[in-house]
Amino acid sequence: LGAVGRRVKVWWPIDAIWYTGQIKSFDPDTATANLEYECDGHKEKVVLYKEKYVWLDANGREDMHEMQRFEYLVKWKEFSHLHCEWVPEGELLQLARQKLMNFHEKYGW
Repeated sequence: LGAVGRRVKVWWPIDAIWYTGQIKSFDPDTATANLEYECDGHKEKVVLYKEKYVWLDANGREDMHEMQRFEYLVKWKEFSHLHCEWVPEGELLQLARQKLMNFHEKYGW
């Protein structure tokens, strides 16, 4: 599948940090990826749809075209609640990355 060989960042909520790894194999029947982390070579089986992850492009940057399709209901500062709107995660990462990270630290994934 297209996932094998791809680099990915996986959020570890207990450590409150993203770890980068590479997909070594993928089982489509269980949606399980064998992931090897770059920082220490640790290997683990990961069910991707149960994890918070971001694909990386060939340059190691977040691949905005393949981000998970999460949306957040945003109440914009200095606007009334009537102007709340659903915003895709990729857009929020560009507009307010630290606020999004703070939200996840406080409320989890």
